[in-house]
Amino acid sequence: MNTDFIPQQDATLSVWCGNYYKQIEVLGPKLGMKPEEIAAEQALCKAMMDAIDLAAQKRQESAAAVKAKEMAYETQIGELRFLIGNHKRRSTITEEDQKQLGIAPINIAFDAAN
Repeated sequence: MNTDFIPQQDATLSVWCGNYYKQIEVLGPKLGMKPEEIAAEQALCKAMMDAIDLAAQKRQESAAAVKAKEMAYETQIGELRFLIGNHKRRSTITEEDQKQLGIAPINIAFDAAN
């Protein structure tokens, strides 16, 4: 049984920190805390909430960047494939030209044993 009162999940931890931040200001004097002690604990809560918020923001930015890259791949590479196909149909392109451009066909031998 987990008896730790501090939540492990970011969303609930952030809410917990926010509540502690508010409540320690009210209850701190009753506990005999000095204002600077209260402020120090509030600073810890604020730092944790800020770190959680930043991590969530970075996750969203990362997901958006990955989606943008995938969309770019579909559009940019799709168009590039079409244009490369045109180049490969030209009578002036040689196999060596294709190798240098990295567009030569890849021959994969069929192996019935695998």
